[in-house]
Amino acid sequence: MGNRMAFTKTTLSVIESCASDVGKQAEEEFNIKLFNSCLIVEILSPIEQVLWCGLRLILRLNYLDAVNPEDAILFIGSQCEIGRYRVDFCITNARNQKRVVVECDSQEFHDRSEKERRYEKMRDRFLQKEGYTVFRYTGKEILNNYRNIAREIVGFCLDETDLTTDPNT
Repeated sequence: MGNRMAFTKTTLSVIESCASDVGKQAEEEFNIKLFNSCLIVEILSPIEQVLWCGLRLILRLNYLDAVNPEDAILFIGSQCEIGRYRVDFCITNARNQKRVVVECDSQEFHDRSEKERRYEKMRDRFLQKEGYTVFRYTGKEILNNYRNIAREIVGFCLDETDLTTDPNT
């Protein structure tokens, strides 16, 4: 005969309060980590900062943020040099060697003249020849939908289709 354990309303209330406190602590730790990571990688563009935060969020929500860098599956670099070009983000999957370049196009940081568009197309062709898949997003897309854009990028890199953007799952 097993004993049936029951919790009082007080016990359940204390459990809920403790969980809430842990959640607040985790929120503060993630906030500090995210802020510091933006400073460390020296992301100057506000659009790139938003996407960086989205990428870190998707990794965290899907338990993909390694504590030790050597355990990381995805390596995300900012302002990477590839050949003679500088790209906003370069992401490499350590397991399948998939390589992705992400460009964040905003009017403030990217001139949109005909000459610039030709340059970008030439650069994209070079990157594709080097084995990179190139993702381009406008600043407006990133600001309005950074979670889903980050999920799309991380999902592509990992060959995953069911990554979450919801912290409650």
